[in-house]
Amino acid sequence: MKLNIAKIVKILKIIANFGYFLFIIFVIAIIAGTSLSTFEAPGGFRMFSVLSGSMEPAVMTDSIVLVKSQSEYTAGDIITFLTDPSANPKNARNVVTHRIESVNRGELPSEVSYTTKGDANKTVDLEMVYSKQVLGKVVFALPYIGKAIAFARTPTGFISLIVLSAILIYTEILNVKKESGKLLAGVLEKIKAKKTKLLSILLVLCFVANQTAVSSYALGLNNNELSTDNSAEAGTLDFGVLYRDDNWSTPYDNMFRNDGTDRDIVLVNMGSQPFVYKQYFEFVSGSNDLCGELDLKVYDMGTASKIYDGKLDDYVLNSTFDTDNLRLGYTAEVPSDAPYAVSQKSCEFKIITVAWQAEFSDETQGFWDQEEFTSQITTGDWIPQVPTGLHILDHNGADLGCGGVTNNRTITVDWDDNPEFDLAHYDYQNKDEITISQPTVSHFTGDIRDEDGAYKYRVSAIDEGGNASAFTEWCELTLDRTIQDASQGDVIINEVFWTGSTVGSDDEWIELYNDTSSDIKLKNWVIERAGNDDASLVLPNDAVLPAHGYFLISRYTEDDGNSALNVSVDWVTSDIDLEDDGEALELKDAFGNTIDSTPSGEWPAGDDETGNRSMERNDDPDSGWHSCLDVVCNDGTYWDTNDGDDYGTPAGENHSENDPSLEISLPEPVIEVPLVELVKETSTTEQL
Repeated sequence: MKLNIAKIVKILKIIANFGYFLFIIFVIAIIAGTSLSTFEAPGGFRMFSVLSGSMEPAVMTDSIVLVKSQSEYTAGDIITFLTDPSANPKNARNVVTHRIESVNRGELPSEVSYTTKGDANKTVDLEMVYSKQVLGKVVFALPYIGKAIAFARTPTGFISLIVLSAILIYTEILNVKKESGKLLAGVLEKIKAKKTKLLSILLVLCFVANQTAVSSYALGLNNNELSTDNSAEAGTLDFGVLYRDDNWSTPYDNMFRNDGTDRDIVLVNMGSQPFVYKQYFEFVSGSNDLCGELDLKVYDMGTASKIYDGKLDDYVLNSTFDTDNLRLGYTAEVPSDAPYAVSQKSCEFKIITVAWQAEFSDETQGFWDQEEFTSQITTGDWIPQVPTGLHILDHNGADLGCGGVTNNRTITVDWDDNPEFDLAHYDYQNKDEITISQPTVSHFTGDIRDEDGAYKYRVSAIDEGGNASAFTEWCELTLDRTIQDASQGDVIINEVFWTGSTVGSDDEWIELYNDTSSDIKLKNWVIERAGNDDASLVLPNDAVLPAHGYFLISRYTEDDGNSALNVSVDWVTSDIDLEDDGEALELKDAFGNTIDSTPSGEWPAGDDETGNRSMERNDDPDSGWHSCLDVVCNDGTYWDTNDGDDYGTPAGENHSENDPSLEISLPEPVIEVPLVELVKETSTTEQL
């Protein structure tokens, strides 16, 4: 059987022409893939390569995806977006293709965000995706082409394209020569130009497109990294840094000694294998001295463990990344002993993360990637802080606060210690704004002028450099030697007539008793909850309680027709108001010290059902109270009429037979035994 050479040649020509056609299509695809990944085509179309399997099976590894920008996106859409909201889409560093799990809408259209997830991933993505990050919706995915395009953009692939194109051109020239035979040279040149023109143009376009891709690649990633700017997912090794906060927490821009500021980031493994990483500090600008003074603590937030504690500019961390994501927390602090020279300074720095394949010792081998974030910390003017806690103590050490009253010239002005390590002293001023002392401790004891009246004091802190804080607010005090303090029990609430009398239910009174051998001034003393609506009764300025004497407070005078009293009243006030169901009366001196009180709850004694009987203090005041039942309590000494209904001993000594603190002594009984004379009887039988 003879071979039909002509047919074989014809078939080979068809195959060659088909291969030539596929090559042309392949070159066009390369141009489209590289150009559309860098520039947006009319209609909002862009093209990206997908080099990982997080979206399989919907989008296979090494696919190319055609995306188109939309006015609105819904749950279920596969979108391509930027992981960094501030990135320029033309120079996108991290581009991801994932599916929308849910749409989150705010009050404004610009507040729309999306929860996304790779179909092959177990969990949703860490960060929300906002509208401005979205490049478009995937409208078409072509598998496997992405790998060829990625290869064509490499130096090796680009050279292969040139060689293959040259071979095809040379083959075409030979075919043309053979077929044309002895045709004129001009015709041959015309054919050659015609056949090679398209290939030449394609080669130039391919070269330009490849250079465009390389430029984008160099701007976005490191030259040893597999991922490129038009990759929607990372390849073998890639990671990203997501910021949980836009910046350091307040007060990163105005920090003082002992201030701290926090920031979190999340390292996300966007590739397909674990890697080793190194983080380190790099100075950018500002004050090297401040950067050297700042303390830095770094925490693994997942395990709540501290992984670095030292100076900021010494920060180096080496670790292995074998999880999907790692959250790191950073705390930068100004130490308490930082010198004043680094106040009002700025430290701008980078935290750089370099990652490489786990099987290699450093980033100089194999694949590697680098991410970084820049931060700036600024210190305020470290003049000493304004002192805090200013208050005044009296001569006994009792805290008068600010605005108190004392009857003794000796006082102590006290405040909190300032935190500055270089504090020199305090300036202590009186009401005339004259610095009268410069104590090195946070208190000053002295005597007020020998003149009753109002006084005020304030302090400022001064450091060793002469820098002064502002003064505190004034702390005021009144010296009034017409008032008197007392000890608990010096004055007692001795008797309370809360029942009202036969004349009227509001005919009420309170009796105080001085249990000391000296007169006591009652100026500014109060009885809490003895007034209308539980208000306090403030005793008059001229009130004096004589030694072992009584002070009677009543609503009416003894001459008033509304009163049943027959004794003089020391202070008449219409404000007295005693509740029938009980009052917890509290007697306080001018300095707020509690001198005596009645029990809370119901009145412990007194009676308004079987007569109007007062509540009297027991002879032993600490033992409590009793009701006045003795007939003497109804005597005309105390009442206008002794009708048997009003009982009490106002302005007089308490006496009642039912006072449980009084012991009644009775004589021991004498038993008299009568004497009996015993007589011995003689038996008469004995004489017989």
